[in-house]
Formats: sequence, C-alpha cells, structure tokens
Amino acid sequence: MSYTTTPVNGAILPDWRSCTVPETANIPPQMGIAGTMLVPDEIRLLYALGRDFYTGEGCIVDAGCFLGGSTRALAQGLRDNPKKPPSAKAIHTFDMFAIEPWTLGIYFPKDTPLDRGFLDIFERNIAGYEDLVQVHVGDVTKEDIPALPKIEILFNDLSKSIDIGDFINRSMFPKLIPGKSVLVQQDYLFGEWTGWLHVAMEEFSDYFELIDYTYVNSVAFHYRKAITPEALERGRVSKMTASYMRALSDRAIARFSGSQRDIVVRSAEQLQEYLASRNWAA
Repeated sequence: MSYTTTPVNGAILPDWRSCTVPETANIPPQMGIAGTMLVPDEIRLLYALGRDFYTGEGCIVDAGCFLGGSTRALAQGLRDNPKKPPSAKAIHTFDMFAIEPWTLGIYFPKDTPLDRGFLDIFERNIAGYEDLVQVHVGDVTKEDIPALPKIEILFNDLSKSIDIGDFINRSMFPKLIPGKSVLVQQDYLFGEWTGWLHVAMEEFSDYFELIDYTYVNSVAFHYRKAITPEALERGRVSKMTASYMRALSDRAIARFSGSQRDIVVRSAEQLQEYLASRNWAA
C-alpha cells in the first residue's frame, strides 16, 4: 500500500514500515470470518512498537482489543524484543467483549446470538501469550480502572463517542510517560463518526506531537510533556461549543493532504451534523 506522506517525525518511532512481521503476529481469517479489524500496516506498527520501542519503563495498554489482533501483534513484538525480556502481564487489555449487530457476518457467523459474548474467542486468539496479558472485562466508564503503572504505549480503540473519549483522556493520559510514551489513536483516520478524536488531539497539541500514521485508521502521537489537570478539564470535548470544535477540526484538517485529508474533512462534517442534531451550543 502506498503512502502520501513521509513520517512527520521519524526519530521517535522504529522503522515499522520496513520491518518483517512474523506470521505468528497475525490472527488469520477462518471460514470467511475476519480475525481482526486492523489493516496489515497497523499490525506492523504495533509489532514494531513491541519489538523495537518498548523498554519496560511502563506497561502497554490495549484499549478496545476486540478479537485480539492488536494484543497478539504487541505480544509477539514483546517476545521478539532483543533488548527487554517481556514482563509478566505487561499488556493490559480492555473490552466489553459484547457482540454488536453490525459485526455479524463479518467477524462472527451471521447466526451468532448477540448475548453470546466473545471473551473465549479473544482468549483463543491470544493463546501462547497469556503470560503477557492482563484482561479487563467490562465498560471502562462504569468499572473501576485498575491501578495501572505508567503507560509506555497506549493503543486506543475505545473512544467511540465523545463521552468515552473524554473518559479515556482523563483517566489514561496522566499515566503516560512525558518525553517517552506513544499514543496510537486507532480511529483517527477511520472516517466515520470519529471527529471528536481530532478535536481532542488538537486541543492537547501542546502535549502531544503527531509523528506518523498508517494509510488509514491509526495515527501515532508522541507524549511530549506532562499534561496538567487544568488542560484535561479544558480538553473535555463534551464541554466545548460547536464553533470551537469546528476551529479545532480545521487545524486537524490542515495537517493532512490527499486521501487522509479527505477522511478528516468528512469526519469534521459528520461531527458538525451530529452536534446540530443535538442542538449543541453554538
């Protein structure tokens, strides 16, 4: 797959584009059912982060692990890390493991009962890596977040709404390591109803530097300095006006070109449509 840009700051991340990912880092499709939502370049990025970036200074958080594609890629990277032997339970995964109707026929057989859950499928998909993974089951906004150590790598695929995004930012950003940690926002270049991610990351641009992205979906940020409680409060998207969100969206759009820019533009338009439908404060 071709790229329209070079890395924004290639000094932070390992050379993930050229690394060879072992087959063991992937969850293969089975009988036409996809094993992961991630594109191959996201698997490559996560594998490289585990293998070439992780030092053991903090843990890895896989927020929204779904079927385990991201977990397995990170875990295989830890196994292959030549500098740091993998620590027990270094990866903390979070998910409700609840089946949604739109996933039937794509990630689960069409006749799968919606109340079935898929924790057992996740566990099967990470078989052989259980010693590296601590699984947290439930709604993160309603469960007590465990006393995590500092977070060295945060892969976020949970911010599916403004409120959840605000919660993840407030609860996990302060645990990142200033000058070290990498945050990967998986839905940033997804293109459908993810505009609050652009708004939040622009609001926090004094603390996070955009450093790279896959062709679609994932955007990586470097955590430059410690975020303050005041900044976290100002950055609550749920408290912003529609016009302020629009201004931040425009800043995000200006960072991209080509098809990536088109994705961010579409997300910004959808966000404004959503706000108008809710009679959001102008």
